[in-house]
Amino acid sequence: HPAVNSVERLRLRWLRHQLQGDMVLTLFSSANGRVVKEEIRHTIVHVTPKLSDLTIELTDPVPDDRT
Repeated sequence: HPAVNSVERLRLRWLRHQLQGDMVLTLFSSANGRVVKEEIRHTIVHVTPKLSDLTIELTDPVPDDRT
């Protein structure tokens, strides 16, 4: 996602026949965190059908100096 500056952690684990995941992201300061989280969640759940739970945490944003 273009609003993501970095992925600090990504972890997936099997629990029986389903995957559970968590990730920690750093966004650019101009990004709307709530919207970005929902877009990422939707995309990942769509392409990973066995994923039953996904937690997305955000760190403090970094300045957006992209030109």
